[in-house]
Amino acid sequence: MIQKIKLVFNLLKNMGLRYVLYRTYFAISTKLGWQKKDFPTSPKFKKFVTLEEWRNNLPPFFSLEKT
Repeated sequence: MIQKIKLVFNLLKNMGLRYVLYRTYFAISTKLGWQKKDFPTSPKFKKFVTLEEWRNNLPPFFSLEKT
């Protein structure tokens, strides 16, 4: 038991708390499947507006009508 505590302390001393916490979070998120959700390999298809559709849909910037 004391050997494991020394091992953890030595790991923290050599690698740093920030790195150990990052690796712990990464391992947990991988085991829970959060990595697959955040970084999908085949995302859903999204249709974006083309340049021509955008140009045809622009409202007039200056109004020439007098109000």
